[in-house]
Amino acid sequence: MLEFRRLSDQYAQVMALFERAPAYFQLAEGRGPTCEDARQLLDETPPATPPEQKFVWGLEQDGLHGCLDLVRGYPDAETAFLGLLLVAEDRRGLGLGRRAVEFALETARAWQCRRIRLGVLQANTAGLEFWQRFEFVLTGETKGRILLMERPLPWGN
Repeated sequence: MLEFRRLSDQYAQVMALFERAPAYFQLAEGRGPTCEDARQLLDETPPATPPEQKFVWGLEQDGLHGCLDLVRGYPDAETAFLGLLLVAEDRRGLGLGRRAVEFALETARAWQCRRIRLGVLQANTAGLEFWQRFEFVLTGETKGRILLMERPLPWGN
């Protein structure tokens, strides 16, 4: 059974996960993952965002097989920002990504956010298609090599 567990200082576990997803780091950084990548995921927040608004969960099912980074109230109070969803390459195609997206949407709704945003690398066509399957649409905004996507989150009446 898949469980979502908050990660805080599990740098070695996150690094081991990153080593099981080298293609993402080659695409994003042109290199393999480093310990600094694990530290950044667990410790860094977007500008002017307090650390208590950042949540990193591990996707666990007999071990750590993925991670989800979600920031509450960024870039504004009504938005949740999904910084990273990564599933180990040997666990792709098993529904872990879908379950993580559902978890992120449920969490953002519980926070009473009206939208969830994310960035996808322009070169990551598979990632773009993945997010479009979950009704994320391109906003037309870019930040360097990143395309911004968004999905509204209706809640309440």
